[in-house]
Amino acid sequence: MQPVYTMRFPKKYVFGEGALDQIGQHLVPLGKKFLLLTGCGPITEEVTNRIRQSVAEVDGGSGCELIFEDVDTQPPTLACVTQLGERVKKDGIDVVVGIGGGRALDIARGQEHYSKSKVALVATSAATNAVGTRIQVIFADDSCTTLGPIHLSDTMTELVLIDSGLVVKAPPRTLSAGFGDAFASAYEGLTSAKKFDDYRDSSFAWAILEDGLDTFYSEGLQAMDAAKAGVVTPAYNHVIEHIMFANGMGTSNLRGGMSLPHLIGDGTLMFLETEEHRFMHGHLVGYGVLPMMVERNFPLEEIYRYVDFMQAVEVPVNFGQLGIQDFSRDKLYALCEKSMESMVLKLTRNVITPQDIFKNMMAADSIVNTYLASK
Repeated sequence: MQPVYTMRFPKKYVFGEGALDQIGQHLVPLGKKFLLLTGCGPITEEVTNRIRQSVAEVDGGSGCELIFEDVDTQPPTLACVTQLGERVKKDGIDVVVGIGGGRALDIARGQEHYSKSKVALVATSAATNAVGTRIQVIFADDSCTTLGPIHLSDTMTELVLIDSGLVVKAPPRTLSAGFGDAFASAYEGLTSAKKFDDYRDSSFAWAILEDGLDTFYSEGLQAMDAAKAGVVTPAYNHVIEHIMFANGMGTSNLRGGMSLPHLIGDGTLMFLETEEHRFMHGHLVGYGVLPMMVERNFPLEEIYRYVDFMQAVEVPVNFGQLGIQDFSRDKLYALCEKSMESMVLKLTRNVITPQDIFKNMMAADSIVNTYLASK
């Protein structure tokens, strides 16, 4: 008998250059009192002004209360979302709007677990697939070195809005990280499907991920050039829509689960996610795809293709580019053991041991170094 599955999507999805100027018509019907959490850095003033104007131009907009609060420097911790959720209930907030990258979006969704408020999301960075997924990245404390309890949003968001004209203003390295995150999520889902024979599940979800990989390989470099030029092109729109929304929707609506890439990025190498080392989440999980390819015995030609693409978009592919080439085997293995504390293990159906991480990282590094030396 074929399995029964449930798919969840936002109630409304709005995408395109200039989409933010239409936000009023989508927000006003949702309530009267809005808490808008901004985490979009230098474009904050532009974003808040455009939202105010858009809401004011809509019938009924003049009666709406917009409360803007910047969360750019606020880590999405358990204490943060718990306290915010209680405040939202106390203050009678109808809708919490997360505006920015993963941090603002995670705080907006995280508090919903406690307040049960409506949530709308406006993504301004292509660094992750956060706006399309139900998973909230919440840290245990302000150090942001340990993930806290992992929640799936109880309800889907009322609105997801992506203005590609805003997204393209972000530094190009955010798109670089987005490629890493999307490739990692797609390969995790697709390889798990093969391992656990889940291709009999929704063909729709698998098709989203497969089309995303095809789009990245065929249009990704054009999109990266557009990002560096700061302009929106068809290739740029196609790529960021897959990274930011479709990829998250695909992985959220199947039983694939996380695997080595996210365990390595959010566990083994999480200490590298700092400004000093220039790495974002997507860069680290993007690297983590290579050890998974080794583990799943991908053909060398496919590994080389991935290495070439990641080199072109500036995602690290070996120990040297990560800056850990001088680590002893014992030090690296200790990091692999530390990974066993990661909450990511609760989101995988694979049995993963420190030895699995270590040996596949070592083998991947050898394969990549040999390939790069031959070029």
